[in-house]
Amino acid sequence: MKLLLATATATALLLSACGFMTPAKQYDGEKKNLAELSVIKAHVGIPFTDEIHSTISGYASGLLSGEPVTKAFGIRGFTDYPHDIQVLPGQYDVELYCFKVPTYDFHRTVKVLVRPGYTYLLKCVPEGGDVRAVLASEEKTRLQRD
Repeated sequence: MKLLLATATATALLLSACGFMTPAKQYDGEKKNLAELSVIKAHVGIPFTDEIHSTISGYASGLLSGEPVTKAFGIRGFTDYPHDIQVLPGQYDVELYCFKVPTYDFHRTVKVLVRPGYTYLLKCVPEGGDVRAVLASEEKTRLQRD
């Protein structure tokens, strides 16, 4: 029982540390209002359930204006993959790190066209013995008051 509790605690700490070093802001220049940005989030599954946990391991963009950008986060398969990023509107190929403790992990990519003022939730879903990344939802971003 103590081993199970220790394992659960260690897993929870590791999952909560994902992305702690990666800033949400993924664009150059001054900080922008959330109404001007798009927020891309990865679905955070519940440890030790059938849910698949996901974090953002990188992306490539085709911005509506400006130069395309490619970014990779952390050390592949190890650490510092963020749960959410703030980006400029445009087309993105977002790579998710999908895993289910302790059985498997995959890197999968999903294309998403993002608009300003919206939040996009990306999720890893099982499909015929494999896993694929999908756009799970799109909703207006809740704006914070300063």
